[in-house]
Amino acid sequence: MKRLLGLLLAVMVMLFSTTAFAANYWTKTWAQGEYTITLTPEDEAVIADLRQKMDEGSVGTSLRTSIDNYPLSKAFEDFLLGRRHRMYTTYDDIGYYSWVLAMPDETAVPQEKVFQLAVMAIHEQFDVSWDTLAEYYPEFQFKIAFSESDNSVAVWELIFCKYADNQTTSEVYYEVGIYAEDGSIWGVDASIPRG
Repeated sequence: MKRLLGLLLAVMVMLFSTTAFAANYWTKTWAQGEYTITLTPEDEAVIADLRQKMDEGSVGTSLRTSIDNYPLSKAFEDFLLGRRHRMYTTYDDIGYYSWVLAMPDETAVPQEKVFQLAVMAIHEQFDVSWDTLAEYYPEFQFKIAFSESDNSVAVWELIFCKYADNQTTSEVYYEVGIYAEDGSIWGVDASIPRG
């Protein structure tokens, strides 16, 4: 009887653990079309310079090597082969969130434009200087996300981590979600990894 109760308790903990300690997925979040960014030619020039600094500064680092060795196409291939699974959980700010990896099609906002929008969102929302952002390098993810209503939406998610190999566990990383259809911002986050 004790074993049965123990097993039942373990199953209940597993079932409710994803919602019992729910947290926010984003620091700030917006509905599609609510937060849009219009880049000026000056913004584009600053961001092009930023991208060059990120690319040059990150050469040879373990983060850059890892990202270069695992592009979007490889992540999607792993998903198709069953090495990566559909992910899901419930968050306080966005509710139920389930997603699968995908590849952008011709209707999605292009990757370079997504990069521009993401760094501008970080700059605007967290007041991060361009010099500080130059110490980071982005990882691109493309997902089909499903909400509680089961309406799917294609999203880009970019994760910016500091690329220097001597980082501590208290370094802030930034994440930006962008609706692939129109380029509006879904959410932004600034977090310190737990560990």
